[in-house]
Amino acid sequence: MPLSSSRRGALVVALTASLSHNAATAFAPKVIVAEWRGCLMTNVSHKPTASDLIHETFAWAGTDEAKAAAGCGLFCENWDYFSDRCVAPRANCVVYPNGEAYGYVLSSSVAHPALYPSGTPIEAGKYVVIVGAASAVGTVVETPYDRRLADDGFDILNFGRGSGAPVLYLNDWSAIEPIFANAAAVVVNVMAIRSSENSFCTYEECTATQRMRAWEAADAATQEAMEAQSFNTSLAEHAELLRLIAESPLRRGPVPKRILLWHSICDPSRGCARPTDFPQWYTSAERVDRLKALDGWDLYLDANYALASDAKQFATVPIDKCDHYPGTDAAFFAGCARRNASVEATCPTSVLRNEAKVSEDACGLSCKYIRQNYYPIEKGHDICYAVLKPALETALAEYSS
Repeated sequence: MPLSSSRRGALVVALTASLSHNAATAFAPKVIVAEWRGCLMTNVSHKPTASDLIHETFAWAGTDEAKAAAGCGLFCENWDYFSDRCVAPRANCVVYPNGEAYGYVLSSSVAHPALYPSGTPIEAGKYVVIVGAASAVGTVVETPYDRRLADDGFDILNFGRGSGAPVLYLNDWSAIEPIFANAAAVVVNVMAIRSSENSFCTYEECTATQRMRAWEAADAATQEAMEAQSFNTSLAEHAELLRLIAESPLRRGPVPKRILLWHSICDPSRGCARPTDFPQWYTSAERVDRLKALDGWDLYLDANYALASDAKQFATVPIDKCDHYPGTDAAFFAGCARRNASVEATCPTSVLRNEAKVSEDACGLSCKYIRQNYYPIEKGHDICYAVLKPALETALAEYSS
């Protein structure tokens, strides 16, 4: 039974058994792939960590949590972006594959209870999957591109995750395959090369952040070798993901449109000026071109914002979103508004995240605004929305034709 709507909603995507491994390519436009059941909002200031929210999600769903945790894979890690929830509201969402009692936790800005009432079915070919890193999640922006698309009526399943790499989806392919294989489109928001392994820093040995730190501490020759190896790993992983989507035996209609989205401050015709610019280590046009040249892309969309007038400036965003979610108890969730009455400081994102952990309150302690110059800014999401909307409209129309 769902918890009170005055506190939160919840989203559970339940895959139907009708997607059998024997159904190769027969076109069945009415196949129900999943079902929306609301959403557990995360922009509650007093919840300090993702693990708390995940625990609540599974409790709401009546799931065997031990089995659920085993099935959570890399999507359930306790990552920093939940500390930003009073800046960029998002929802804690669970995907239940094939009716099993374990799930995958997604973090999405689109899962607003008003958009997807409980019980709303998701049909094959009627929705869009997004994969990628923090830029796909929409970190530290008030209205990420996925939310704008959802507000226009697109059904969006955002599998983005901080420090995302194709290997995340390859490792968990058996569970997520029915959703990916039956989308009208799979948008691959460009991911950093440093998120893929190399012989100096393998997946078993390093996180993506640790791999970047190892690169920073290395000499020039080692840095070059790390970049080259990680790039080759990334290309191979992208190629495998594209192949799996196209060749899935669970597909019930046309092959989803596989779209590469270049979402970056870097001009792809030149590459990134610095190896630390996102997506890290794409420091030449040749690397971008090799990614674009992989067999399997149906469309490449350039959403760089290098020429935006404010692209080089810091983005300043208020820490106030924990007060404005519809349906919350104003007295219980007063959080940031009460705290902000006595502070005016503008702080780096890292300060808010650290204070959120120390105080167990995502409003933090001393900041009214955050300022950052790393993640894609609002203008970057404007451009993504502008290029994606017509492409997705075409993909959905072609799937149904």
